[in-house]
Amino acid sequence: MVKVRLGFVTNSSSSSFVIVNKTKKSLSMADFIKENWEMIREMIADNDICIDGEPASDIKDDNELMQKIIADAANLSFKPGRPTGFEVNNEGSAIDCVFYCMGKDGKSKSFEWFAGEG
Repeated sequence: MVKVRLGFVTNSSSSSFVIVNKTKKSLSMADFIKENWEMIREMIADNDICIDGEPASDIKDDNELMQKIIADAANLSFKPGRPTGFEVNNEGSAIDCVFYCMGKDGKSKSFEWFAGEG
């Protein structure tokens, strides 16, 4: 379960993240996942990550894995230029996998993200 907050997350645990949409249009978590898929896929391959109780390494089809993660994040969106904070409960959901992969600060064409330090 992911808690979403507009603005910055005040809890500085390792399960807190802020994502900023750098564009002038609304974007979704699906957009974030697609844009950063290589990074996410690499982290999945390099770590023993489970998604909904299933080892991600058992999902051989890249598109199937991406769709499973996107389906879990269907209701998450980002307004233009506004930071959106997330607090993750680390329950092993598909979206938790994305946040785990973001475990450090980074940026891509449309997004910039910051991880809390715990």
